[in-house]
Amino acid sequence: MSGLCSNRPEGFGPISQLADPLPTQCFFDTILVPTPTWLYMVALPILFFLTPKHYNRSSPMSRKWWSSLLSKSTWRSSWGRILLFAAYYFVVAVLVLMQTVEVIGLSRIDLGVGLVPFAYVGFAGAAAMQATDGVFRRVRGYWAAAVALWVAGGAITALKITGVLGLGLEGSLARQDTTYATVHQFTDLIILGSFYVLAVVAEIAVMVVRRKNRRSELDDDVVELRSEFDWK
Repeated sequence: MSGLCSNRPEGFGPISQLADPLPTQCFFDTILVPTPTWLYMVALPILFFLTPKHYNRSSPMSRKWWSSLLSKSTWRSSWGRILLFAAYYFVVAVLVLMQTVEVIGLSRIDLGVGLVPFAYVGFAGAAAMQATDGVFRRVRGYWAAAVALWVAGGAITALKITGVLGLGLEGSLARQDTTYATVHQFTDLIILGSFYVLAVVAEIAVMVVRRKNRRSELDDDVVELRSEFDWK
């Protein structure tokens, strides 16, 4: 594991001598940072098998994938809702961007990146599940798994920020003579952590909108059925 983040001043270990009782930065990048994604990827198959069979048949959208993306229940011609979805993917895009900035910064000064890039799998998975409404409602509770992913990612980022402060923003361990000083990493992590918080808000907001649209869709179906019976 230590080979994944070489040249770190603390080495690899569960406890940092510079930011006790926090782990070392190498331990963060190889063990803790990818952990939320691992748990998220394990949770999705479990949620799939726990989803009742009738759940994904409750809507015509589960039968035709293209209608899930274009149906009136998802895009109710409301600019507010469209902007909400756009904001959600903007937040995810910024998470990808800031994680990339940190990865490039660490790699350019030969500190290694550990398993930090594995976080991209979680970002892509959450975005894909949201775009397909839990692969067309076959994974019930996918949004809760995504919320847990964002919360865990934000918590670990907050702890990592504290660890970077333990190295110091000035001094011998601050990497001031490199292209990626600790003050730069600190700034990047602050932005990353802030957008994890926004991701939690966006995930919940999108799910609330989806549920309102589903109720509206059911009401429309009831009205349509009644009108058909009245016509007959």
